[in-house]
Amino acid sequence: MNYAASWPAPCAQDAPDPRQEAGWVEEVDLAEGGRYLLARRALAPEGLRRVIEQSVEAREIDAKWLKWEGEAWVGIALRLDQDLERGLLYTFLPMSDAARAPFRGHAHAPFFTKLARLHISEAVGLNAFLLDQLAELCLRLVSALRAQGPCTAVRHLILDLVCWDVPARIDRTLGGKLADEPIVPLVGADSWGTLRSSFAWPERKRPWTVLTAEALAEAGGRLLDPSVGPLREARLLKLHQDLLAKLMRPSSRTAAAWVERVAERLQPAGDAQPDPLWADFYDDLAQAFAAHPEDLRGRRIILDQDGRLWPALGGAEAAGKSE
Repeated sequence: MNYAASWPAPCAQDAPDPRQEAGWVEEVDLAEGGRYLLARRALAPEGLRRVIEQSVEAREIDAKWLKWEGEAWVGIALRLDQDLERGLLYTFLPMSDAARAPFRGHAHAPFFTKLARLHISEAVGLNAFLLDQLAELCLRLVSALRAQGPCTAVRHLILDLVCWDVPARIDRTLGGKLADEPIVPLVGADSWGTLRSSFAWPERKRPWTVLTAEALAEAGGRLLDPSVGPLREARLLKLHQDLLAKLMRPSSRTAAAWVERVAERLQPAGDAQPDPLWADFYDDLAQAFAAHPEDLRGRRIILDQDGRLWPALGGAEAAGKSE
C-alpha cells in the first residue's frame, strides 16, 4: 500500500504555513535502517515565538532562544517493515536511549534540553507546547490513515499513533474524547469501533476452539481484532484502562448473550446430526464462565438428544428447535 498517496494537508495553529500544503507525509526507505512513514508539520512562527517568549520570561530557557529564525517543525516516523520496540525523541539529532517518544514511533521537535541531551522536561513551557503539536500531528495522521484505508492495511499504524504511554496529552488534544474516537479495529469487519463501545476477548491458558473472537463477533460482539498482535493489544488495553478506569473485557452477562447466539448457530437443523464442535463449545463455556457460571442461567445453550436447546441452570424458558 502507498501510505503517502493523496494526503490532505494538515492545519497549523494560527496562520497556516504554505510549505505544508503538499508532501506532509512521505515514505522513507533507509535500506538496512528500515522503511518509515514520515509526517511533518510546520509550526506557525507567531505561535512558536509567543511560547518562546513565555518560557524565557519564566526563566525556563535561555534568552538566546529569542533569536530563533527559520523554519520550525515537528515530525513523527512510524516503522513500516517491522514492529518498533520503542520510539525515541530527536531534536535535530537523536537524544539518549532514555529519551523515549510517548508512542511507538520516533518523534522530532526543537525541544529545549541540556547539553547532555539525556531527556526533556515537560515542565518547560516550550517543550509542553511541542509535545502538544506532536499529539495533534498524531491525530491528524490517524484521521488521514483512516480515510485512506482499508482498516486492515492501516490498523497497526493507528494503534501505534494513539497508544501513548501517558495518554492525558493526546486525550486533551481531542477535548477529552479519545475514548469516543474510532480507533479500535474490529474483528470480522473492515471497520472501526471506539474504546467506549468495543471489547477485547481475552486469551486463556487453553486456546479457544469455538468461542473465538471471530465467532463472537458474528454473534454481535464488537471486538478488537486479535490479529493486531499481543503487543499492540496490550497497549490498547492499557489505553482503555487509563482513559476509562476499567478493563476492556466484556462482562460475563454480555458474553452470555453472545454465546447463546453461538449456540443457536451450532444448533442442528431438522434431523441433522449435532456438530462435533458441541463438546468443544462446552469446554470453552467452562473456561469462559469459571468465575461467574450464574450468568449463564436461562441462556438456551443446553442441547438435548433431539437437537433442541434448553435454558441452562434451571431457567424457565421453553426449549427451542430450529425449523
